[in-house]
Amino acid sequence: METPAAGTPGTRSLPRRKPLQSKNSNASPAPASPPKPKPIQISPLIKGDTDKENRPIHVAEIGPLEASLAEELEAIRRRRERLRVERERTERMLRERDRVLEKAIREWERRGREQRRVELELQRLTRLKELEASCMRFTPVKSLRAREEEKRSAEAQSQGLNRAAQDNEATESLSSQGKAAEN
Repeated sequence: METPAAGTPGTRSLPRRKPLQSKNSNASPAPASPPKPKPIQISPLIKGDTDKENRPIHVAEIGPLEASLAEELEAIRRRRERLRVERERTERMLRERDRVLEKAIREWERRGREQRRVELELQRLTRLKELEASCMRFTPVKSLRAREEEKRSAEAQSQGLNRAAQDNEATESLSSQGKAAEN
């Protein structure tokens, strides 16, 4: 038995669809991307086809191929330049951020040292206050010099009071004599 694919002369083969081909053959498919230019084949120009000797082959100049290569090279150069500029800008930005972060770190370290110094000062002051409070609980022992000064000041005050009392008595006696003389 022969199959229709084998191509029997009496049977007509059915047209088969290609994969991913649309059923509607009337609609022209829109190209997704612009068609690529067909590659230009380089064909040598040989003079004298009848001559079988080896002769130099002259290659025809190809303008569009060189132009497209030049365009691609220019596009690559522009892209490299753009990437270089972006890299430099990024590096500058990162260096600036590093400087800002280092400055912030130095500031935080300075603040930490200052805070530690203040804490130590506060601890020293609280210990001083505690020491002062514990010293006040006991009666202080006075030195001999302090005792002598207290005696002198007490004597001076008592002499001052005695003189003031004497002055008061003198003024009272004078005023009483003046009143008696008037009467």
